[in-house]
Amino acid sequence: MSDWDGRYRQFVEASSDCMKELDRDGVIRFVAGLGCAALAPEGADRLIGRHWLELWPPEAQDMVARVLDRAAAGERVDFVGSRNPGAGSARWWEVMVAPVVADDELDHFI
Repeated sequence: MSDWDGRYRQFVEASSDCMKELDRDGVIRFVAGLGCAALAPEGADRLIGRHWLELWPPEAQDMVARVLDRAAAGERVDFVGSRNPGAGSARWWEVMVAPVVADDELDHFI
């Protein structure tokens, strides 16, 4: 790992956000940031391999699926949604979904 990779990882892990990398199908393959403790108090690593839609309440899943569709089409999408993190009451989340393109095609989402 280069010095830059180590410093970048420290920035990401120190963030108060819950950063996620989703594969092209919307499955979580990386999480980091202090905000992940609010989303997954039992441990953020338990989010790996889950479909991102599963983390949202049923009434929000259609909207979140449309967000992924828009991001897959190349758009950065910002939205606010409510969900229960599993322990305690529901909270509002400010969310940004952006596509990451490699070789002119969608590689993943952040």
